[in-house]
Amino acid sequence: MLLLGPVRGLVDDGAKVRTALERFSPGWIGLGLGKEEVESLERYFGVPGAEPLVPLSPSEVGYARGLARFGPVRVPSPAFLAALAYARSHQVPLEGLDADEGEYADLFVEHIGYWDLLRRNRAERALARSPPETDVAEGYATEWEDRLSSNAGSRRLEAARSGQWSARVEEARRAHGGSLRIALVVDVEKVDGLTRRLGPLVEETEAGPLPRGPGAPPPGS
Repeated sequence: MLLLGPVRGLVDDGAKVRTALERFSPGWIGLGLGKEEVESLERYFGVPGAEPLVPLSPSEVGYARGLARFGPVRVPSPAFLAALAYARSHQVPLEGLDADEGEYADLFVEHIGYWDLLRRNRAERALARSPPETDVAEGYATEWEDRLSSNAGSRRLEAARSGQWSARVEEARRAHGGSLRIALVVDVEKVDGLTRRLGPLVEETEAGPLPRGPGAPPPGS
């Protein structure tokens, strides 16, 4: 199993994900997105030259501005678009790991209370004023998520989502007798939680972040 943790929005990671998938040759790809999000990618970005405008929340705008110091940034995440392009060109099944809109709404109501929501809103404003000051893109993305989801409710929500993701991976493996070559492409800040949930499979997993810098070996090699 190949587990890749690209930085959401970073253009350079799109090519790295495509290279990793080409080397690994998966038979099934799971993306750290919901079903509707995958369908939107396929519908609006699944053809060459498609460039529809994507509305961003203030928090997403702040994240992208801070990330831009590490390289060009695009929306949707080039890493997910690269995985979609690979799946189409190689006729490989690709599915979202995350809950659909209805399931996510139920999880949110179950785990996020009033005070959790207030703390999350405060964290968003604080991040806009003072984004993470890190030397690497992975650290930026991880610290952003850590600060945004520092309240107990958000931690419970993320734990529940990780559980759902790993369950979908297990379903795919069982459907193919455990022999299926699986590649997972999830945002780098989700890698640790998913790795913990995968349990014994961790020993077979190449967990992100993606290698950077001169001479870095390509993932999946």
